[in-house]
Amino acid sequence: MSSESKKLLTAAQYGIRLGNNDLSHLSNKASVANYINVADEIKRVLKEGRILDWGCGYGHMTYLLRNRNIESVPYEIEKRSNFDKIPIFSELNIIYGNENFKLPYENNSFDAVLSCGTIEHVADINSSMIEIKRVLKKGGILFIYMLPNKQSYTEWIAEKRGLSVHPVKFNKNEISEFLQGFGYKIIKIKRNNILPKSLIGLPSIIKNIYGSLYFLIIPIDRFLAKIPLINYFCGVFEVIAIKN
Repeated sequence: MSSESKKLLTAAQYGIRLGNNDLSHLSNKASVANYINVADEIKRVLKEGRILDWGCGYGHMTYLLRNRNIESVPYEIEKRSNFDKIPIFSELNIIYGNENFKLPYENNSFDAVLSCGTIEHVADINSSMIEIKRVLKKGGILFIYMLPNKQSYTEWIAEKRGLSVHPVKFNKNEISEFLQGFGYKIIKIKRNNILPKSLIGLPSIIKNIYGSLYFLIIPIDRFLAKIPLINYFCGVFEVIAIKN
């Protein structure tokens, strides 16, 4: 396990001890390894430049991207409790806005925008997309990760258990139509998370045992996500699109 994995896990576990129950997505090795893979892909595609980490939450993606020499600007509208006490996150200088969708940046300010588990939660998705397009340079890249799949078996289970936190879900055709409607050229729509990573709602001991097998879970998940019919029920979509 890498040093940045250990640091993220330590920070998340410290936050959970303080009472921050919204850190379960960073509480086991499999989940953290998944985010590291996302950061690695962004680095391969973007290479360098200025990226807006839109709806950054605690800022874990900004932490990973800065480690890869990408200028990441973390933006959020909600400050988490105990935030200033949690290692790593409290040092990221997150910028907080006070409007649901309006961004405090000039036109064409960013080479890329990242939505990692964000777009499905916003109050006004169309207004938010207009703002993202405004601040993104022509030819800039929109990265979307953790976008929930309508046909996901894990989403179905979460809804049955009353644990679903995703008010908006998509299928592949809806993603294409949605982004093309805003003038984006889609480079990739990939399915991921046949095997869940964070196990929200399960006891910590199960999460830790499961997460410790990340070196098996991640490659098996990649393999399963490429198999037709099986991947139809994946947990999320990963999208890369370019502003025309």
